[in-house]
Amino acid sequence: MTSKTDKKTWKVLLGLVLLVLGGLSIFLYHRFGLISCPIYRIFGIPCPTCGTTRAWVRFFKGDIAGAFSMHPLFLFIPIFILYLFFYDRLSRKSKNLARTLLIGGLVLLIFVWIYRMLVYFPNREPMLWNKNALVFRLRDFFRALISRLRLYQNL
Repeated sequence: MTSKTDKKTWKVLLGLVLLVLGGLSIFLYHRFGLISCPIYRIFGIPCPTCGTTRAWVRFFKGDIAGAFSMHPLFLFIPIFILYLFFYDRLSRKSKNLARTLLIGGLVLLIFVWIYRMLVYFPNREPMLWNKNALVFRLRDFFRALISRLRLYQNL
C-alpha cells in the first residue's frame, strides 16, 4: 500500500513531466517547426489537443486571437497541471468541485475536438490530414506486397 507522501510525490513528478514535455514541445515547434503528436504521426488525424503547442507559441508572441484559433481550450492545460499539483491540499468539498470541473473540461475538450473535426478537418490548420502517417504507409506497403504476390501467382 502506498502512503500519501508517495502519491503526492508521483503527482508532483507527473506535473513536472507534463510541464517539461509541454515546454519541450513548444521549443521544438518554435525552433524547428516539429510537430511531435504521436496520434497525428501514427494515424494521420489530429488529436483532441492538436494545436495547443502552436496556440501557446502564438500566445507567448502576443497573438491572442491566433492562439485561440489554434485551439480554443489551450488555457485548460495549465489549469489541469495546477489541479494535479494542488489536489491533495483541497478540502473534500473543493476536491469534488475540482473533479467535476475537470471532468466537465475533458468532456468539453472532446466536444470541441468533434466540432473542429466536422468543421475544419482536413483543410484548416491545425486540423490537417497527414497522408504520410504510419498507418497509410503500412497500408501502401501491404497493398504493394499483395499485388506483387498476385503477380507471382499468375506467372
